[in-house]
Amino acid sequence: MTGFFRAPFMKKLTGRFARNAGWIMAQQIYSMLLSFLVGVVAARYLGPENMGLIKTGFSFITFFTVLCRLGLNGILVNDFASRPERSGELIGTALALRLSCSILSAGALYALVRGTNPGKPLFVALTTLQSIALLTDTCEILAWWFKARLMAKFVSLGSMIASTAMGAWRIVQLARGASVEWFALSAAVQSAVSGAFLIAMFAAKSDFRLRFSWETLRDLVRRGKFMLASAIVIQIYVQTDVIMLFHLYGEGTAGYYTTAFDLAWIWIFIPHAIIDTARPLIADAKRADPAGYLRKFQSLLLALSLMGIVVGIGFTLLGGRALRLLYGDAFMPAARPLLVAIWTTNLSLIGVARGIWFVAEERYRYAAICSCFGAAFNVASNLIFIPIYGMMGAAVVTLLSEVVATFVAPLCFKEIRSFPRLYLGSFRMIPSALRSVRARAAASRGG
Repeated sequence: MTGFFRAPFMKKLTGRFARNAGWIMAQQIYSMLLSFLVGVVAARYLGPENMGLIKTGFSFITFFTVLCRLGLNGILVNDFASRPERSGELIGTALALRLSCSILSAGALYALVRGTNPGKPLFVALTTLQSIALLTDTCEILAWWFKARLMAKFVSLGSMIASTAMGAWRIVQLARGASVEWFALSAAVQSAVSGAFLIAMFAAKSDFRLRFSWETLRDLVRRGKFMLASAIVIQIYVQTDVIMLFHLYGEGTAGYYTTAFDLAWIWIFIPHAIIDTARPLIADAKRADPAGYLRKFQSLLLALSLMGIVVGIGFTLLGGRALRLLYGDAFMPAARPLLVAIWTTNLSLIGVARGIWFVAEERYRYAAICSCFGAAFNVASNLIFIPIYGMMGAAVVTLLSEVVATFVAPLCFKEIRSFPRLYLGSFRMIPSALRSVRARAAASRGG
């Protein structure tokens, strides 16, 4: 895990890397704890059925949010780092594109949910209220500019303020005994506050004007289409199980299942902070040392893998107790899916990190192709196993789908066949990482 810091030009960035990752982790720790604790109280108040309605609606929102991003997040970070002089044009064009897509998506979502759930007016109302977040989340583009410049401090402050606002909103609704519809607005409140803060900070910190360019729009769409296709396909197989459980077994089962995955994802603020900070640094390393940047990438893979193994073992041993303590006996049917979900999240993080490699090597289309492999396996398997095994069938299929998309699919294509080898090769770095840790510890004691 020393690979990030070996090249001389990277040493100057070590302090910024640590500060940037520190801000992201601090924000995510705060936001996660606040959201999780308030969410646990809200879950107890609403019950499995209402939570199932909200979480199933959120599955639709997540799918359309990915659609609105147009696969541009990683590409924009790469462009902000490599072509800072074009930031005004990139941001202006991306904001216009994102807002237009968000408006269209909100309308399409309403038509889809209403058309497929004619006998569930409450579900339609909740999903419509949740879809407001598609519009208020447009300013996420600005967050990626700050992160690309290793200025995550401003994104983190905005996120903490927004999380506080959302937490206050939920507490007020709990205190007044509000209906479930008011809780469906939580995400919109959070993204609106975060967006307002980002706009204010961007106006204070940027020294260029925003511009729109049709040529840039076409270029972004051209490069983003494969990453978008990949993201859409991923969401299809991530959300298929929730939607199938909702329609086959009802709101309660969907509530149990989504609670298991919510708890499994509770720790990911750490790996996501590392991934977000490493993304622009690896892009810089690729340009400065095309032959040696892969060692930095392997350092990232190793760090994610080791963290995932430790957390997975911990959840396997103590996850059921944590579930009962936090959510109560009413949610204990989620205990068995939780044991599978925690290992699924670990594999998913490796897939997210692999996206950095796809962008660096300009192999965008393979992101979509690998995701299609996983999606085909997921949908076909869910159609077979969910009707028979319910939540456990869905959980196991999701885990195996991550294996197929992340490791099996690349073996079918010469251009990306090296990824499984890169991943396995990262474990050979463990001895050197241990030696580095011991050396630093010895130096610290000597000092």
